[in-house]
Amino acid sequence: MGNPVVEQYISGKLNLEGTNGHLTEHQKDLLRQLWVKLLAAFDKNIEELGHSEPIIDPSEKDSDENIEDHAKDGGNMKSSKSEPATNTSALTNGFSLFGFGKKKVEHHDIHYKQLVRHMASKESVPPPFNEKLTNHTVRDAFWDSIMCDNPDYLMLRFLRARKWNVNDGYNMIMNCLSWRTTENITKIQWYGESLINLRLIKKGLGFLHGVDRIGQPVFYIPAHTHFGKDQPIEHFVRYIIYLIEMARLSLVHPAEKACIFFDLQHISMANVDWKGFRAFLKVLTDYYPECLGILIVYKANSIFSLLWKAVKGMLDPVVASKVNFVNSKQELLKFISEDQLLSEYEGKCDYHYEYVMPRPGENDRMYDAEEICRLKTERIKSIEELETATREWSDPNISKEKVEEAKKKRDETIEKFIGISKSYRDHVHARTIYHRLGLVNN
Repeated sequence: MGNPVVEQYISGKLNLEGTNGHLTEHQKDLLRQLWVKLLAAFDKNIEELGHSEPIIDPSEKDSDENIEDHAKDGGNMKSSKSEPATNTSALTNGFSLFGFGKKKVEHHDIHYKQLVRHMASKESVPPPFNEKLTNHTVRDAFWDSIMCDNPDYLMLRFLRARKWNVNDGYNMIMNCLSWRTTENITKIQWYGESLINLRLIKKGLGFLHGVDRIGQPVFYIPAHTHFGKDQPIEHFVRYIIYLIEMARLSLVHPAEKACIFFDLQHISMANVDWKGFRAFLKVLTDYYPECLGILIVYKANSIFSLLWKAVKGMLDPVVASKVNFVNSKQELLKFISEDQLLSEYEGKCDYHYEYVMPRPGENDRMYDAEEICRLKTERIKSIEELETATREWSDPNISKEKVEEAKKKRDETIEKFIGISKSYRDHVHARTIYHRLGLVNN
């Protein structure tokens, strides 16, 4: 039997089994069961869920800053734009392979902790975060994570990731909501790029452009641009979260996953960052399940082969089956058409990533507290209607004849919820490079 991931590209058709609108009767029942469990937990205080396992060990953090520090204006980290963005770190105590070995003592340059907001104009950055948007209950955290998606998409991701086991899917959702609250994802979305390490985002270590042959957005990762010592590990994790959230915006129905293009050309031991790679895998598999469509590993060398042996055993077999090693243009064209493939990989797309700084006034609507309050009130009302419709549709005692009628009513409330939520999102999420390039509609 062939690899079902690869077979999609052979047939040219996205495999939609297990996705919304393509469920068996049994899968529909399991989705309703999961909703029953989740709705029963909505009034719980989010703190009752406990704390999820941290992405990085607190002892590994090397930044004494937090998100609130970055909400304050300050130019003390500004430097001449003509300064080279290079790290002058000096290892003074030992060698480390994949993050293991003796502890490093490093001296960092001014760019180490420099964020976009340190170099952007004050007129371009969002206002201080509104604490009224903070999550307090499971309900708050859930609808915050949904933002303006169809909520069933998220529920089905967790069900598929846990092999359609309702209890396991529920536990995974709870862990994810706890993590999103702990990591302040709402604040990261609010401040957006202003909180991102400037050197990281300028390098283009992770950018979106085009789609693959089955309509999934392509997420390029040129690994040779990454040096773990160039920024604090927590800056790197925040950047991962930002990138994945941006990938969510680029999804166009029916695609629900992304194609990750892992370019390993020109990498050396200096590019190997075990802590960062481990964090990336954990975020992707534990908190954004079923978001990976395929992982193209381009021109892997012996360094990655060594790392792959250590990592493969840690992956779920389904995730591991999505990894495809490619070494030539001909092999690439099986997954990405020539007109979508970037010219640096011998394709016909002339796009070259270049970071565009935030523009003055682009986040002005985030300063309209009255409109934000109005939209939030409308959104809360639409959520209440959707919850009521969902309770009726998921009621274990509902007759089969009434399920379809309840579903139709619920579908209408979902559409209403999505429309209102899009307007709300545009007032509580900072603009990004993808808005500036016109790739994401405001």
